[in-house]
Amino acid sequence: MKLWHDHKGVAALEMALVAPIIAGLLMSVTDMGMALLLQAQITRAVAEAAEYATLAGQSSKPPSTATIEANAKTFAGAVSNSFLGTPVTKAYFNNPISAGADNAAGSKCCPGTTWSCSTSSTFTCADGSSPGTYLSISVSYPFNAFFAADSAIIGKNLTDSIVAPLQ
Repeated sequence: MKLWHDHKGVAALEMALVAPIIAGLLMSVTDMGMALLLQAQITRAVAEAAEYATLAGQSSKPPSTATIEANAKTFAGAVSNSFLGTPVTKAYFNNPISAGADNAAGSKCCPGTTWSCSTSSTFTCADGSSPGTYLSISVSYPFNAFFAADSAIIGKNLTDSIVAPLQ
């Protein structure tokens, strides 16, 4: 005797069970991809701002430090139209970003984990190199995930910074 089993609807049931898992994975991959894209754009913008600052500072007729700082901030801040908000851009001469203020006019510095600056003509760096003028550039962008379930990247700041020699 043959038993007949009706398999109608099994595929629909399997799809109903698997579809939310697949959708969740796709949303997470989309958010992570967007975060990686924005981080790459921030890195590129900081590099372009540093390149501008370095070339402008080493030209035969360099613009004022205020102009270099303003233009570097413009380059770094105009990262992409992919941003849903405005990135926070900071630029300081002869100072790490965390210090928050420029050093005295005409000072030369030695960058590193701890900066040392002086206006003295006999000032040298601890490693024996010559002190110079530097521009510290930092860009920060608070990333908001498109899908609220991505707690790993919600509220994270995408950041990059660089120190560019001007002389």
